[in-house]
Amino acid sequence: MKEDRLKIPDSIPELLEVLEAEDGITPAERVKAVFTNRDCIQRMVVNDQGKFRVLEVDRFSNEDRLVEEFNTSEEALDFARKKTTEKKPYANNSSVAKVYYAYHSDGRYLGGDTWEEDSEEKST
Repeated sequence: MKEDRLKIPDSIPELLEVLEAEDGITPAERVKAVFTNRDCIQRMVVNDQGKFRVLEVDRFSNEDRLVEEFNTSEEALDFARKKTTEKKPYANNSSVAKVYYAYHSDGRYLGGDTWEEDSEEKST
C-alpha cells in the first residue's frame, strides 16, 4: 500500500476528495444522501397517533426499519434496550452491531443503544 493512502486528511475538503477518489461519490451527492436518509428516518420515527416507536438499525448494512410501536415510552425503551443487548453477542464491536433505538412520538430519541449507554456508564 502506498504511504500517501495511509495519511489522514487534514481538512474536510481534503477528506471529501479522498472519498470521491475511492468511491466516485461527489461531495454534493454525499451531502444529498445524508439529508435524504435523515428525512427518511424522521418520517419513520414521528407518529401523530402518540405511539412510541422502536427502530432496528443495522450498522453493518446501514439499513433501518420500524420494528414495533408502544403506548408508553417506558415500554419502547425497555424493548429497545432488551433487543440491543440480545444482539450484542453477534457483533464484535458497536460499529457493526445491530441496535434498537426508541423514539418519542414527536421524533425525539429516547435511548436503547446499550453499547453506547454501557460505555457512558463506565466512563463516569
